[in-house]
Amino acid sequence: FCKCENKESKFNRNDELAEYELTLESSWKSLRGEEKLNFRGRSIGGCMDDIINLIGTKYDHVKQYINKYKSDGILWFLEVYEMSSSQVVRNLWQMKSAGYFDNCTGILFGRPLFVREDYGIKFHEAVLEALKDLNVPIIYDVDIGHIAPQMPIVNGGILNISYENRRGKIETIFE
Repeated sequence: FCKCENKESKFNRNDELAEYELTLESSWKSLRGEEKLNFRGRSIGGCMDDIINLIGTKYDHVKQYINKYKSDGILWFLEVYEMSSSQVVRNLWQMKSAGYFDNCTGILFGRPLFVREDYGIKFHEAVLEALKDLNVPIIYDVDIGHIAPQMPIVNGGILNISYENRRGKIETIFE
């Protein structure tokens, strides 16, 4: 029916207090195949499984945030704990329809922890289908989210993103 894979098992993590001993290299990927990308913007994001539940509620202040920092541009970072590829398309469509990607300068996607490829559609294909009309850089398999190696991103920081040959760098500026 569907393929569900726990990617965490690809990394050696037996002792939660021990340092990570990575058995596989991480490799960032450009959604549209660009070899090199550089972009920046004010960061906002987190786990899409949770963000989607806030849209249209009294806790949804994303449009105010986007308007406040529109001169900086908005750089989204998103990751998925558990969703099917069809849910990814629907949820990104809902975020886009709610204006979440207004003034967007780029999007980073972490590696999803549990992947369900409905109808044979891979995660990155679902992202491309949902966001193909946005003219912004999109990088996926970034080292954020639920899968090691992970780096923290602070909401509200200015992020400078450099990407080349499947490697990336995130510089955070607090201003």
